[in-house]
Amino acid sequence: MRTRLVTSLALALSVGATAPAGAQAPEAAFTTVEVLPVPTATTLYGVSFPDPQHGYAVGAFGVIVATTDGGKTWVEQKSGVDPRTADVEGVNAVTGVSFTDSLHGWAVGNPNVILSTSDGGATWVKHDPPPINEKQGPDNGDGRGLKWAFSDVDFTDARTGYLVGAGGTILATSDAGATWVWQGDRRFGGLKQVSFPDPQHGRAVGEGRPASFVMIATSDGGATWTPDGGADMGAQIARTNFQAVSFTDPLRGHVASDAGRIFATSDGGKHWAVQRKDTTETFYGIAFRDARRGAAVGYTDFSDGRKAAVVTTGDGGETWVARPVSGAILRDVTFAGPTTAYAVGCEVFSDTCQKSLIVRITFPAAAGGGGGGGGGFTVPPPVLIGGAVLVAALAGVLVLRRRPGSGRH
Repeated sequence: MRTRLVTSLALALSVGATAPAGAQAPEAAFTTVEVLPVPTATTLYGVSFPDPQHGYAVGAFGVIVATTDGGKTWVEQKSGVDPRTADVEGVNAVTGVSFTDSLHGWAVGNPNVILSTSDGGATWVKHDPPPINEKQGPDNGDGRGLKWAFSDVDFTDARTGYLVGAGGTILATSDAGATWVWQGDRRFGGLKQVSFPDPQHGRAVGEGRPASFVMIATSDGGATWTPDGGADMGAQIARTNFQAVSFTDPLRGHVASDAGRIFATSDGGKHWAVQRKDTTETFYGIAFRDARRGAAVGYTDFSDGRKAAVVTTGDGGETWVARPVSGAILRDVTFAGPTTAYAVGCEVFSDTCQKSLIVRITFPAAAGGGGGGGGGFTVPPPVLIGGAVLVAALAGVLVLRRRPGSGRH
């Protein structure tokens, strides 16, 4: 299986902008992407790193994998989710994960999956969601025989968190899951992701069809949720299904969608700017470490096949650099530290996910001014993708073959 990984994930790096002669290169131009070995063959949907060493990824058939050495090695954990039903686009899967520190974390999924751990995943505890009724939860017209379909989770501390999902679902807890409060509305549609930079301020995004809202916001810990973002996005919003959201503080945030769109706000959603649009990419995940460094991931279809989309920025989204990864789809991305992010997804064969995929995205160690890399053009350190070392710069890609027995992975 590892041989197939090397063949299918021959990395195709393409740069989204070219610097004029003498110009300072965008920091993101020197970002590197590295494929990591994963001990499972299932699609991964969510990832969380509470610190640079500890990380957790979740996926189809109840799979949870964890690392304690910064992604060098991953081990599978027992989630307790029944793996027997075939996974189809997130059904019978763990789809979202959120850790507040290396020990305390939560994971959610479909159907009815709410899990928690207080020992770093050595044991996962199941939690029962509240019953679905005629006004709360997914709806088939009579409110009967339905199960919750959670897509994402975000905890601000070990006791306070929010779950989102199908049917305008928002469930909140302030007592570590002992009780859950319905904060949703079926008019919100299928909510995909949620982001709380602090306990009071949060945003959730989802599908704009058939619902009239694609983004909702709260400034009171979820007591009230209101539509957000439509005015400045204008005609763009009518064709947009938001899949991903990331806020680093109550004022600064980004959302991403299909058609390659990335929107940004620096005033808490009063105004939104289109930072990227009119591409064939569909973004499933977006994450920002701070006001400058960010990454968005998903997929795009080329004439030679489907490729994972990886776009990065080092200047807050003023410029984005794109690097497609052949034969793959990425579903989520998160930062583990100031210079390192991780994205998860799957390898694709004949448009079908066949094997887990985790990639490490590394930014330059020193950030320069004006979106630069700290002093003009430099050669980034090489990284290993499959069987080759690649160096990415604005001018293109240099491929160096690994000598057998080098021991690098």
